[in-house]
Amino acid sequence: MSVQNKPPPRSLSYRLGLAVVRGVNAADAPDWLVYDPRLDALVGQSALFNRRASRCVLPRSGMLVWPSLRKARLERTALMWVKAAASNGNILTCSRREMRRLAKASISILLLLMLASNASADAVRPTNASTELTLAPGVSSFVYLDGPWQFHVGDDPRWSSPNYDDSGWPSLDLRPAPGAHDPDVGLTHWVPGWSASGYSRYAGYAWYRLRIALSADPHEQLEMLGPALVDGAYQLYVDGTLLGGTVNFQQPAPRAYGIRPRVFVLPSSFESRSSQAPRTMSVALRVWTGPWAIADPQGGGIHIAPVLGNDTGIRAEYHSQWLEKIRGDFFEVGQAVVFVCLAVMACSLIPFDRSSRAYAWLGVALVLNACARGNLMVYWLEGGESVQAFEMFSIVLFVPLTLAAWTVAWGMWLGIAEDRWFGRVVAILSAVYVSAEFLTRSWFYGVLPTWVGTSMRLTITWDRYAFVALWAYVVYRAIRHEERAAWIALPAILLIAIAQFGSELSSVGVPGIWFPFGTGVSLSNYANFFSTFALFGMLLHRLWSFAARDVLQLQTTDTGAA
Repeated sequence: MSVQNKPPPRSLSYRLGLAVVRGVNAADAPDWLVYDPRLDALVGQSALFNRRASRCVLPRSGMLVWPSLRKARLERTALMWVKAAASNGNILTCSRREMRRLAKASISILLLLMLASNASADAVRPTNASTELTLAPGVSSFVYLDGPWQFHVGDDPRWSSPNYDDSGWPSLDLRPAPGAHDPDVGLTHWVPGWSASGYSRYAGYAWYRLRIALSADPHEQLEMLGPALVDGAYQLYVDGTLLGGTVNFQQPAPRAYGIRPRVFVLPSSFESRSSQAPRTMSVALRVWTGPWAIADPQGGGIHIAPVLGNDTGIRAEYHSQWLEKIRGDFFEVGQAVVFVCLAVMACSLIPFDRSSRAYAWLGVALVLNACARGNLMVYWLEGGESVQAFEMFSIVLFVPLTLAAWTVAWGMWLGIAEDRWFGRVVAILSAVYVSAEFLTRSWFYGVLPTWVGTSMRLTITWDRYAFVALWAYVVYRAIRHEERAAWIALPAILLIAIAQFGSELSSVGVPGIWFPFGTGVSLSNYANFFSTFALFGMLLHRLWSFAARDVLQLQTTDTGAA
C-alpha cells in the first residue's frame, strides 16, 4: 500500500494531532511540511513524548516532519505529519483523546526546540552558497565579483582557507548602483566603503570572502584584476593561495600606497581541467585600512570589486581602468605643467623691475601650486608614494604654504605687503596652519588624546577663516587701487581665491565638483583652469608695459643725444 500524501484533515483533533511514518524520504513528504533534523534528537529522546504516545513511538530509523512556521499559524505548529513505511505501509493513528494529549506534548517539544535553536545553530548551519559565474569561451570575457561577499573585521590567517566556514559572517554587497562613480575623479563600479555599512570609524584589518561556481573554457588562461580602489592595502587569496597584493603585510601596520590596477594570474590548477563542468573557487581578500579614512562616512575597505575573466578580457578591462585613472587626473597633470610655465614667465619679469618682489612671490606660489597638483598624480598614478608621505607633502606642507604664498604675492603686487603687519600675520597663520595639520594626521591616531585632534581641526577652520579675511582685504585694496594694473589683476585674484577656498564655498552650498563626460572636475579645477588665462593676461600686460617703458626711455635718450 502506497504512502498517503494528502493535506491534513480539517477536524480539530487532527489539526492538533500527531502521526508517525517510518522509512519515508524527505522528498516524499507533502509540500506543506518541512523536515528539521533537530527534531529527531529532541523528540526521539523526549520522555514526555514516549510516555504519552506509547502506541506511536518514533523509532531510531524514523523521520520527523514539522509544519512550516512560515506558512502555518501557531495552532498548526502542533501538527506533525510523520509517516511510517511498515510491511503494509499503513498510516498509524491514535485515538482522539490520545491525540489531544500528544498535541500538548508536541507544543512542549516546540518550546524546547525554540530554546535549543540557538545552541544547536552551529551544528546545522548550512555552508555558504556559491555564486555561479560563466565565462563565454573564445571571446574576451570578464565579470566583476560584486558578491555579496562574506565580511568580517579582524585578522586571522585561517580565513584565507577555502574550507573555512564563513556562513556565520555578515554579508557586504559590492554591487554598484546604476551610474555610480566615486565622488572624486569619476571611477565607475564604485561603492561606499564599510563605514556606510555599519562599521563607521573602524580602522584596521578586515576580510572579504566569496565562493564561486565558475564555468569557463578549461583551455583558457584565467586571470583576476585586483580591486581598483581600496582605502589602504590588500592581499588576494584564491583557494588559500596568496596571489599577491599591494604591500608587505609582515608589519603590524602596513604602509599603504596609491592603488593601481593589478593583474593576478590564477593557479595552474585552473588550466588543467578536463571538462567545462563548474569549478568551485574560493576568493579571499585581506584588507587593511589606516586611520586616515575613519572620518569619511563612505570610507574604509574596498570601493571597486575585483574582476575575474580570461586573459584577453582581463587585459582589456585592465587598460580600461588605467584610462579611467589617467582621464580623472588629466586636469591635475595639465594644470601642473601650465603653472610651471607661468612661474617661468613671472620670474622672467624680475630683470625688468628688480625693486619689486611680487614676481618672485608669484613664481613661488605657482611652483607650489604645481607641486600640489603634481603630487596627486604621483600618488594616484605612479603608486610610489605612501599615504603618510602624501599626507605630509600635500596636506601638511603644500596646501598651507601655497595659500600663504598666494596671499603674500598678491600683497606684493598691490603694495600691501609693504606694511609690516601684513607679512607677520601671514607668517603666524601659516605656522599655525602647518602645525595643526601635522597634529591631526594619521601618524598620531591613538597616540594623542581625542580632544587634541578636535581642537586642532577647529584651529584649522578658524585659521582658514582668517586667511579669507586677509583675501577680502586684498580684494578691497585692489578695487580701491587707482592704477589699471590692479584692476587687470582682480580677475586672477578672484579666481585663485575660489580655487584656494573651495571647501569654504562648499560649506555655504556652492557645488564642489561636477562630472562632465563622467570625469570628476572640482570647483578648484575650474577656477585654476580659468585663472591661467587671467594670470597669463596679467603678466603679458606687465611685460608690454615694461617694453613700452623701455621704448620710451630709448626715445628720450635719442632725443637728448640729438
